[in-house]
Amino acid sequence: MTKPQASSGRPESLRLTLTYALFATLWILFSDHAVQVMFTDPETIVRVSMLKGWLFVIVTSALLFVVTRRLFGRLDSERIRQNELYEERLRAQQLIEAIAEGSDDAMFAKDRDGRYILFNRAASEFVGKPPAAVLGYDDHAIFPPDQAEMLIAAGRTVIEKNVTFTAEERLTTPAGEKVFLATKGPLRDADGRVIGIFGISRDITERSNLEAQLRDRDERLTAIVNHSPSALTLKTPDGHYAAANPHMQRIHNLSEAEIVGKTDFDLYPEETARSFQANDALIVRTRQRHSIEEIVPIHGEARTYMSHMFPVINKAGDIRYICRISLDITETKRAQAEVKQLTDDLTATLHAIPDLLFELDETGRYVKVEATAINLLAAPPTELLGHTLDEILPADAAQTVKMALACAGETGTDYGRTISLQLPDGLHHFELSVARKAMHGGPRQHFVVLSRDITARRNNELELRRNNLELERFNAASVGREIQMIALKQQINDLSRQLGLEAPFDLDFADQAEKGRPR
Repeated sequence: MTKPQASSGRPESLRLTLTYALFATLWILFSDHAVQVMFTDPETIVRVSMLKGWLFVIVTSALLFVVTRRLFGRLDSERIRQNELYEERLRAQQLIEAIAEGSDDAMFAKDRDGRYILFNRAASEFVGKPPAAVLGYDDHAIFPPDQAEMLIAAGRTVIEKNVTFTAEERLTTPAGEKVFLATKGPLRDADGRVIGIFGISRDITERSNLEAQLRDRDERLTAIVNHSPSALTLKTPDGHYAAANPHMQRIHNLSEAEIVGKTDFDLYPEETARSFQANDALIVRTRQRHSIEEIVPIHGEARTYMSHMFPVINKAGDIRYICRISLDITETKRAQAEVKQLTDDLTATLHAIPDLLFELDETGRYVKVEATAINLLAAPPTELLGHTLDEILPADAAQTVKMALACAGETGTDYGRTISLQLPDGLHHFELSVARKAMHGGPRQHFVVLSRDITARRNNELELRRNNLELERFNAASVGREIQMIALKQQINDLSRQLGLEAPFDLDFADQAEKGRPR
């Protein structure tokens, strides 16, 4: 800033000169006329004229002194005022420069042609260039062409419309893409003419990213809430609904606006409303999350809901809302009841089977044991589980079972192998049926082994075999005697024929048997 110069005082000089000329002219005219009137002696006229001249000098000098003193006083006052204005402007400019340099916001100014005439420290740091490399240049020297054109167009709008506006600008900087909140307005001279634009740009990249994250989270939460199969509600601690998602709205065939402000007593029968009220009180009292099964009448049918409830607490520690997320589990409960019934039936069926049922893995390790006749086990169930065949059974029996497992592993099943075990009440025989079990995941195979006690059947077979042998011996002896009797009868028949008598015995069956016997 240049120091202001004092005023030249030309109008005052002109007035002073004209005043002096007028006074001198009037003095000369009137004083000469007065002397001529008053005096006739030439010598006296000369002396008086001389005195008149000195008086004129004295008066004009006095007048000139007064006038010049007043004039220079005014000039001194004006100079002092100008100096004060200069100092004030200088302080203001220094203050502005200090603010601009100390600000973390980018501050700049451009002339009407878009060339930078002010570029503060923060702006320099943002673009990675010193002010000397920017001042006198336009945005093409700093930003990519498309961004430079955008900034130049914004500057033209400010100048043409003479307006100030604020907008977000996304610019490429050495530190990456940044988002700035830029305020731009017209820059005017002392006469109010627009001579350029000023701008203040604040880096809001972090805030913008946070806002984007919040918007994204809000969109995701809104999608979850709107498409959730659960009824989601917010209630104030005094029981008034503050929010209800679309599923809750569909249940009651009401809009959210029609639900908000109501209580459970407005939407449900009194008994149900009191149950909800008690559960809400539990959340307020414990300030903890709870999962509670609730029976809710929906369109005349009692439905079971699993409600996950928790308090929404503000920063002051006060419960602002009670959130309830309720999922209809009626069908799940029915399916669970059916599965339990099926499981109970299956367990009863397994317990009704007299055979021993085992599940073994491919190494021969016991995984499960189902047996009603515990006395037929080689060891108690607790001792079987986790142990292998080799650890429980005799070597020959263990080897037989492992062969059955190997065969079932290849073909899927194996039947008919038997093992014998010496149990406390005697020797028992078992018939094995093995099937490979379908496993969902896991590299190892499992096998279901059905072991049937065939001791009684084996004993009966042995007894039957002994009886058959005895019968065969008896039949052999009986057949021998019968053959001897037939031979004797044949001799008698032959003697009777020789004597001319009729044969007494009918032996045609023997003859036919003899004919049919292969030779």
